Amino acid sequence: MRQTRLALSIMEGQGIAMCRYGQDGYPALLGEILNPPFCIYYRGDIRCVGKECVSVVGTRNVCREAASATLEFSREAALDGLTVVSGNANGIDSFAHRGALSSGKEASTAAVLPCGIDTVVPAGHKAMLLQVLRTGGAVLSEYIPGTPAEKWRFVQRNRLIAALSPATVVMQAPSGSGALITASFALDYHRDVMFHSCAFCEEAQIIEARALAKLKSLKFRKKAARSCASYIESGAPVIAGYRDYKMALGAA
Repeated sequence: MRQTRLALSIMEGQGIAMCRYGQDGYPALLGEILNPPFCIYYRGDIRCVGKECVSVVGTRNVCREAASATLEFSREAALDGLTVVSGNANGIDSFAHRGALSSGKEASTAAVLPCGIDTVVPAGHKAMLLQVLRTGGAVLSEYIPGTPAEKWRFVQRNRLIAALSPATVVMQAPSGSGALITASFALDYHRDVMFHSCAFCEEAQIIEARALAKLKSLKFRKKAARSCASYIESGAPVIAGYRDYKMALGAA
């Protein structure tokens, strides 16, 4: 009861709203997954994730080519009227949000947090999230305000990122990356998964080699097997930009 009173106080003070499963405004695609969140807590306009979305994900250890490609892809998606969904993390996530914001379009991006949305993780992204809210986007979470970020909640957050869009685009993701967990969730939800060609650029391959070296032990063999190449071998398309994305989505 005390936690509930605290959460309600935080919601009132920070303008946080909530939408329950089955209510108007609850994202339709999110409602299609197994065990959808009973509540979504949000700031901004939740309607932005009710229109066509694309989830853009990747590593924190981003190379220059992937950073540039993410900015361009997200900007073009937003200009075409899509909402770019990502997780507000450092690296690819931040470039996805910033690329969408650079389009100047309203409701261009939505950030899904692994904690209560009264807390910004990482703290250095507060200014960016304020811009998201000022431009008609949204910040959302399945966690009641006051909930701290914990390691397992990042994985849980990834399932929502995958669920909110008909397709997830992986920009760069070394073996074992959390972004590939998002891709796995998307496939479980019968959504499309695509990989940007920048994931295989020279600098990205150097980062990939380092990641594999860290995963050599038996303990991390399963993580090492989770790679961009393994998804490509299973039929996931490789795209070079937003135009390719639209063509691949239309052919799916």
